[in-house]
Amino acid sequence: MVFERLWEDLGLPQILGGLLQDRKFGFDVERAIFLTVLHRLFAPGSDRAAEVWRQRYATAGVGGLQLQHLYRAMAWLGEPLPEGQQAWASPFAPRCVKDQIEEALFARTRELFTCLELVFFHITSICIVADRGMISQDTIAKLPAAHREARYILGARLRAVKQIHQQVLARPGRYHEVYGPKLHSKDPSPLKVKEVWVDDRRYIVCHNQDQAQKDAADREAILAGLAERLRQGAVALVGNKGYRKFLRACSGGGLEIDQAKIARQARFDGKWVLQTDSDLSPRDCALRYKDLWMVEQSFRSVKSVLETRPIYHKSHETIRGHVFCSFLALMLLKELLGRIERRGWEVEWERLRDDLDALEEITIHTAGRSLVVRSATEGTAGKAIQAAGVALGSAVRLLDEGPPPPPSDKKTASSAKDIPC
Repeated sequence: MVFERLWEDLGLPQILGGLLQDRKFGFDVERAIFLTVLHRLFAPGSDRAAEVWRQRYATAGVGGLQLQHLYRAMAWLGEPLPEGQQAWASPFAPRCVKDQIEEALFARTRELFTCLELVFFHITSICIVADRGMISQDTIAKLPAAHREARYILGARLRAVKQIHQQVLARPGRYHEVYGPKLHSKDPSPLKVKEVWVDDRRYIVCHNQDQAQKDAADREAILAGLAERLRQGAVALVGNKGYRKFLRACSGGGLEIDQAKIARQARFDGKWVLQTDSDLSPRDCALRYKDLWMVEQSFRSVKSVLETRPIYHKSHETIRGHVFCSFLALMLLKELLGRIERRGWEVEWERLRDDLDALEEITIHTAGRSLVVRSATEGTAGKAIQAAGVALGSAVRLLDEGPPPPPSDKKTASSAKDIPC
């Protein structure tokens, strides 16, 4: 019931209902999608596992769903839209039903001054932002020719690309401050940027003073250990990649620390370089690239916390639907954790999930009467229940008294297991 309330608050029943009004599936597609999303949050696995898992939980409207219904719901989410609705498709994939849901969610949650600058979903038709080595030079060369509207911001390899470490980092120029030194723990990391052109290539050199100090301290610790090992005559150190970059051969056949190599390594402290063909300012290029780290963190959550893999589907449509449900689950999770954080509370999802899952309702039949007894909330479950703004109802009630009172903003409700005695 916690995630049911969040699902409703985000408007997903209305969004899905609007897209489904002219379709005749013969089962409740919205309930099938909600069940899949809920399963991702509490017991990640395949759709087959979801069909078995739901039998232990009192989730409204899912009693008649079968495995084939879950598969068909996934296929609908990944179904390409008609040709006339492909105008905004990326060069890499068609626009699908799931894209309409994303756009509707954005429209419902945007604020008055919200603007959409970049979209990250692995790739985008507006501007491609990628980490080092993710896109080859051949692909970079072909992008402008095939899609003139496409632009890129790419992380560059500082040490491996000669043009960068010999020319880009060597060019003099004044840095412009984006963020100053951190004064509080929640302040953004310090950041300075400068623009460098080499022939017709545009680079943005970024510098983080805090990271530079850390890099220098880490190197000093390595060198201290290396010096001690050398005094012990550890010639085999040349096989250690971390040590080897600081060593050179002596005329006498031994090894010694190379001060020139240390100086070259120090040039990279706290720096990262971007290559781009966009007309964004150096500041905006750096901030857009930092956004990529947030997206990558979301993908890591989808793959690890929500365990999207393995994917057993074989068609493009059902695979798209399967992955999209993981992102809907992540959206609900972030919404819940955001509400909890705004109340000044701190929780860990794994602990919170277990505490919510421990809530049960037991139906007791005795002396011609039926009672429903609810277990007490434990741990952090109460925080999630309050943050979601739903109501638990009485701990003990007569079954013929009907369901608990409707949710209010003051009390809360649990997702409950219905276990007959």
